[in-house]
Amino acid sequence: MKLKIKGKLPSYIKREEVRAIIQATNLVCDYHNKSRNPDVVTMMIENDIEKLGKNWLTGGNCWGWARWSDDSMALYGGIKEKNQFIAVLIHEMLHLCVRHKGGQERPTSTLNAKLQPMIISIANTLAKGV
Repeated sequence: MKLKIKGKLPSYIKREEVRAIIQATNLVCDYHNKSRNPDVVTMMIENDIEKLGKNWLTGGNCWGWARWSDDSMALYGGIKEKNQFIAVLIHEMLHLCVRHKGGQERPTSTLNAKLQPMIISIANTLAKGV
């Protein structure tokens, strides 16, 4: 899977780390027979949170979105902490990998909470090249 990043990543995270997180998320989903395995994932970094729209569940601002039609996602570049950025990145990649019957946000958030430690561990290994 290839990764295209449009925009500037926050200074606290490197492109290699983002790529490792995306690959690890896809790997975990694939292991559970839930991945669509997109050939190319396009990730846009958006610095204007208003352009990301509203969260239909909470009514607040979105920190990201994912779109199946072209395997793209957008993340808010103004997220202050690395761990929050990683959580949103995993969440949006889970949207690209898994489609749930009914709603999308609650099951994806639940998966994120359960799988995030495993995904981060795999991503750390990938990023180190071990």
